[in-house]
Amino acid sequence: TTPREGWRRFGIPNPESIADHMYRMSILTLLAPEPLRSKLDIPRCTLLALVHDMGESLVGDITPMDRVSKPEKHRREAEAMGFLTTGIRPHHSKSVEEARPAPEVDGVEGRSSQLAGSEANNGPSFPLSHGLLGTGTGCEGAGEMLRSAWDEYEADETLEAHFVHDVDKLELMLQMMEYERRGNGEVDLGEFLRVVQGVKLEEMKVWCREVLREREQFWKERGKEGVTGRDVAERVLSEEGR
Repeated sequence: TTPREGWRRFGIPNPESIADHMYRMSILTLLAPEPLRSKLDIPRCTLLALVHDMGESLVGDITPMDRVSKPEKHRREAEAMGFLTTGIRPHHSKSVEEARPAPEVDGVEGRSSQLAGSEANNGPSFPLSHGLLGTGTGCEGAGEMLRSAWDEYEADETLEAHFVHDVDKLELMLQMMEYERRGNGEVDLGEFLRVVQGVKLEEMKVWCREVLREREQFWKERGKEGVTGRDVAERVLSEEGR
C-alpha cells in the first residue's frame, strides 16, 4: 500500500502503490510481443516483475528527487532483500524507534532531507526479530528463489531482465497517461517521459511509440501542444524505422 513517490509528489489522489505497479508489470510480461516472446522465459519475467521492488516495502520508494545516490539506493534495497529472504540483519540496522521518520514539516523537501541523511548510516529499518523466509522458517528455498530473481533484475544482464526493465518504463508511461486523462488536460506529467530514452529492446520501443502517439493526440485535441516531454516524444518517434 506504499504509494509511488512520483505520483504523490504531484498530488495525485489515491495514487498507484508499489504493489499495484509490480502487479501490473507482471500482467504486462504475459503480453510480450512476438518475435520477442519466443526468446523469453515468460514465467521468469513475471517473477522478476513481482519482486523487483520488494525491498521498497522496507526502504520506501526512493526517487532521483530524494538526492540519494544509486549505489546507496542499491545498498539499502539489497540489505532489505537480504533480510526478507534470509532473516539476517545488517550489523548497523536500526530498531523500530530509531528508524521511525521525523514528522514531515516541509513537504517533499522534508522527505528528501530525511532520506538523504548520512549515507553511511541511514538505511532501512528491520522491524521483525527475524526475516519471513530465513533459516528455520521452512521457506528457505523460496527465499533463495526470490533473492535470485531480484539480483538478476538488478544486474540487468539477461534478456529477461532487459525486458522487465523496459516493462517497468512502459508501465510508468501508461500510468502517467491515465492520470493525465483523469485530469482532463489540467495535469501535465510529461517530466516522467525521460524514462523512454532508456528502453532497450526494439519490440518494446514499438509499444512506447504507440503510447507517445496517443499522448500527442490527447494534448493536441485540447489545444496544448507545448506540454512537458514533447521534445522527448518527437526525438523517440523520429527514430522509428532507422
